[in-house]
Amino acid sequence: MDLMMNNWIATLMLSDHPAALLAQAAARTGARNPVVKQPNWILGMIFTLVVTAIAFYIISLIPPIGIEIDSPVTAILCAVVFGALNIVSQRAEDLFNITWILAPLALALNMAMFWITDLVIGGFRIKNGILGILLGSVALTIVQFLIKKTIQVVF
Repeated sequence: MDLMMNNWIATLMLSDHPAALLAQAAARTGARNPVVKQPNWILGMIFTLVVTAIAFYIISLIPPIGIEIDSPVTAILCAVVFGALNIVSQRAEDLFNITWILAPLALALNMAMFWITDLVIGGFRIKNGILGILLGSVALTIVQFLIKKTIQVVF
């Protein structure tokens, strides 16, 4: 049995198509879906970072919102901080299983993350106080949504 297993592992390692070999082995044993493709999460994070940075820059160009960003690098830094805060908030939702409680408070949570981003990043300023935070967080959400939908249509 060990010799047979070692031969199979060697064949798998030397094969040009290890996924096909795994599928064949699973078919012989009756297993379902032996190879599950994992999404490329790094590419997804980079895509989200770029979209968020563009969204921050776009909302800084809308005068009534009252957001100032000094440079494109600052927009990227804002996207990194906002994304990190978003990851923490999503993990807290998952950990405590309180998504249904946070759903009505999603805007308040988004506003808090927007405000913390303002505190952390020096070249990012909110001029209109709480109204700027409210308008900025809503505008950021809308612009991110539109950019993602536009990219999905193009590609």
